[in-house]
Order: sequence, then structure tokens, then C-alpha cells
Amino acid sequence: MRLHTRLAALTVACFLGISGTASAKAHHKPAHTAKAPSNPDYKFIKAAYDYRSYGFVTRDCNRIYSYTTPDYVDTDLQGKQYDKTGCLKEAYAAFTVLDRRESEIEADFKSRGGQEISNLLVHKVTINSFTLKGNTAVVMETQSLHSNMHGVTADGKDHAESLKLANNVYRDVWVRSTQGWLQQSGTQIK
Repeated sequence: MRLHTRLAALTVACFLGISGTASAKAHHKPAHTAKAPSNPDYKFIKAAYDYRSYGFVTRDCNRIYSYTTPDYVDTDLQGKQYDKTGCLKEAYAAFTVLDRRESEIEADFKSRGGQEISNLLVHKVTINSFTLKGNTAVVMETQSLHSNMHGVTADGKDHAESLKLANNVYRDVWVRSTQGWLQQSGTQIK
């Protein structure tokens, strides 16, 4: 959803767009960690992450950012912030860079007699913790993103190449709205 530090391997900003910035307000009552996955709020947010992950597979930038608020903000490790529009622009640019790199790998493979090339972009979100306080949820999550290419070499053997694009940790803030849960911000932690 962005190719800044989340796709450090390609060094373009805002590719994953699943995180941003937020500051938590002090609450009089302690927040509780919702028991996942039985909590319906957890299930909704997990489904939104899964929906977004499919956006990576199909390279659909609008799908990737569909569960974000209009004022969505993403912050990278260096503290640089991107609004939703900036993240979308960077996502398009990142997919262009990725497509070019995959084409280079495919051309090289075919120049050596390889055939039957297939590409698959794999995006996975693992929810590490889920804390719910009223209409706000804070999610600590790990994202991994890989581009996997498979083919058959000139001598008929299977061959695979993988580009590891990201494996990072984020703190995401979600808010309950009339449309359901939407991600308001996120911050890359690692």
C-alpha cells in the first residue's frame, strides 16, 4: 500500500498504506484487549485486512485503501507522513516499479530457455494484539509482502524466485463509523 520503508527493497514510499500515525488519548477507564477472534469488532477488522491483502494480489490500489477514513495518515519509520491521496499515488508508482522488476526477471529467465512463467504477489497480515476502547481499536500487526515467480527451466525442471518486499510491524488505529470500522492511521514500528 506504499513503497517507503514498508517496501524498503524497492525504496518507494507509501506502498502498503495499512498504517499511519495516531496519538492515543488518555482514558479514565483502562482499555481492554478484546478476546479475538470471537469478538465481532476483531472479526470485522480482520476481514478488512484480508480484503486489503487481496488488493495486493490483484494490484488494486483502491481496494487496498478502501477501509480507510478520508483523513487517513500513514507514517514511516523516519516520521514522514503521507495522506490517503499520497499513499494512493505511491502505491501506483510502487506497482509500476514492481511490474518492471518482475518483467526483468521473467525476460532473464526466458533468455535462458525458461518457460511457463507465473507471478504471484503474496501479502499477509498477522494481528499481534487488538485493543478496543469504545469506538477506537488499536491493532499491532505484522505485514509480509513477497513476489513469487515460478517457471520451468529449459531442461524441464521447476524453478522459483522470490522477492521479499516487506516484513514489518505497524500500530494501526481504527475508528467505528457509520460505514463500520475504518482505519484512521498507522505507524510503522519496525
